[in-house]
Amino acid sequence: MAAALRPATLLAAGALLFVVAFQLWVSPTNPPGFHHDEAAFALNAYTLGHSLRDQTGGLLPIAFPSYGNYPSAFFSYVLAIPELVLGPKNEVVRGTAAAFGVGALLLLGILAYRRAGAWIAVAAVTAAGLEPWLFQVGRVAYDTSMFPFFVLLVLLAVDGWTRSDRPLPWRAAGVAVALALMTYGYPAGRLLGPLFAAALAVFLRRPARRAVIGVWIGYAACLIPLGLYRLRHPNGLTARYHDTTFLTPGMSVWTIVHRAAWNYLRDMSPLHWVTAGDPKPYLDVSNAAELLWAFLFLVALGVYEILRNRRGDRFWIYVLAAYLLSGLPAALTVDRHDTTRLSAMPACMAVLAIPGLQLIWRSRSAVRAGALAALGILLVVQWGLFVHDYTTNGPNRVDAFDAGVGALVARGLAGGRTIYVDHDDPYALTYGQWYAVSHGLPRSRVVRLPDGGIPPTGSMVLGRTQSCDYVCPQLAAADSFWLARAAGPKPAG
Repeated sequence: MAAALRPATLLAAGALLFVVAFQLWVSPTNPPGFHHDEAAFALNAYTLGHSLRDQTGGLLPIAFPSYGNYPSAFFSYVLAIPELVLGPKNEVVRGTAAAFGVGALLLLGILAYRRAGAWIAVAAVTAAGLEPWLFQVGRVAYDTSMFPFFVLLVLLAVDGWTRSDRPLPWRAAGVAVALALMTYGYPAGRLLGPLFAAALAVFLRRPARRAVIGVWIGYAACLIPLGLYRLRHPNGLTARYHDTTFLTPGMSVWTIVHRAAWNYLRDMSPLHWVTAGDPKPYLDVSNAAELLWAFLFLVALGVYEILRNRRGDRFWIYVLAAYLLSGLPAALTVDRHDTTRLSAMPACMAVLAIPGLQLIWRSRSAVRAGALAALGILLVVQWGLFVHDYTTNGPNRVDAFDAGVGALVARGLAGGRTIYVDHDDPYALTYGQWYAVSHGLPRSRVVRLPDGGIPPTGSMVLGRTQSCDYVCPQLAAADSFWLARAAGPKPAG
């Protein structure tokens, strides 16, 4: 019996190792360069690791100003540890993002093993691990890279919490903490966290009522620092929302509901995600499919199985509710098919695929073997097409990822020079300072001028959003950044 199982065991181990290797595939040229948002998270991780302050001097921030959009600081806190240990390098930062992808698959595997056994866990992890969406989320060092991990952490915590009629307090605390991590980890989580907490109402049966209330109380306690931050920085937590929402003053309730509903249906359309992706190149590559047909088929089978045979299992109803809620934050924005704001969706779908796999596994042996073989071939073929698109078109995203800016900064710093940046140009300041520290140079080599200040004549000036208030002939440009040489004050009159 053991000998008969050995080839299957080796195949399963090989599949898992392959998926892990795929998820940890970090290339310095794909995506090319280093996006200015990545530089912001990385630089703030560096300053937090050395002084517990963000780059503007804020002590232990919950969000940092960045470019005026106030992203969550949680990812930078996480990045601070590997940067301290391994050094402030682009590869370290992106490698950390990729590690969250592997962590998400580990959580999925644990959940699938608890619910369906070892073989279903291997199949679920393999199918999810080859998904372009979950893979590409981990290729860039945005706070988004953590979000699928936190979504799966919530679902795993809820699964453990519901395993007895009288859930233990520490398990309830685990659900509360997982919800809080989702809320703190990514701006979309500030809406999804409370929504996922509210969805726990599906467990409000008599034996669990007190436990649900306990989770809500624990979650509210975890959000106290967020509330205090909100009092001190009224616009900090809503800046990104105001920049992206379609809501305008005076818009009627009917218009808001109608437009949000239409946005939601478009964003959640499975047909779009298996044929195209995000039109923006900041995560997706050339509108490549983000979901694979085989994976979507498993999800559809899983939903069918839940609605037909598992309506009494409140955990699966909760997972289905979480999936339906995952599209709400993006529906309130002007952008459609945004893979970052919708990154909770593929994580929920990965869990929904588990009962679909179980349904196949319970079929007659001939049906099971045929179905698994067909799905496996379809999965590998479409995955191969994605890898071709990714390796062919991915390195071409030079403008989107500021690929030429590093050479621009290097030219400005050459020969021991100092670069000066306008007082109101956070893009140039952040990119310049991150380039300096990631190449072993003092952060002080990139100086922010005082408001209205003029750099020394002959010095280097880096800019993106601000023009010079003095004479500064431009030397070179890359993407939207430029390098100039200061030539003194503008002539009077």
